[in-house]
Amino acid sequence: MLVTLSGCVHSLAGTGASVVSPSRRSAWLAGVAVRDDLNVPRNYQYFVGTEAILATQAATRNAPNDRATGQGQAAEHFGINAGWQRAPQASETVGWRIGSRLGVWHGALGDASSRWAVNLGADVAPLIRIGTTLPPWEADETISENLLLIPSLFVDPLVARLGASEQSHYAFSYGVMLSIGVSLSSTLVP
Repeated sequence: MLVTLSGCVHSLAGTGASVVSPSRRSAWLAGVAVRDDLNVPRNYQYFVGTEAILATQAATRNAPNDRATGQGQAAEHFGINAGWQRAPQASETVGWRIGSRLGVWHGALGDASSRWAVNLGADVAPLIRIGTTLPPWEADETISENLLLIPSLFVDPLVARLGASEQSHYAFSYGVMLSIGVSLSSTLVP
């Protein structure tokens, strides 16, 4: 169990995203996200993680004379993440995460009806530690936790949108997430 906790960052986020397609349809999404990143052992600075976003289309904008709208409809994202992550050390306040994203979206992403889309993109985020922490050799606990503030930016080309032929099969997504996370580590696991 300690191995699965060492070097983990678990976070809950508020998220906002925009989806823009070549047909000049766009949608603005607002919702919540849950993300878990794991790097084992801690001295490896690479991570693999999962992410789930549940959002609603808060607003849409369509091309002139286009009545299609998905405003108010749900959109879901499930994905995996991998990349480089350096959590703040005991003497530091800020760390970094730079990674790639691969996943699937489902929902009315700027369209009138729900569709599936595959995304492949990137994200970048500072990991800002809230509070102080002791160096591992001074800590008395087996498992230590640090509270993190994680503002992140992401870009995702939606590389395969499945749906009716009159709708665009390609789109571009970009957005922000503001997360509160907990970084867990153990002095027993290198």
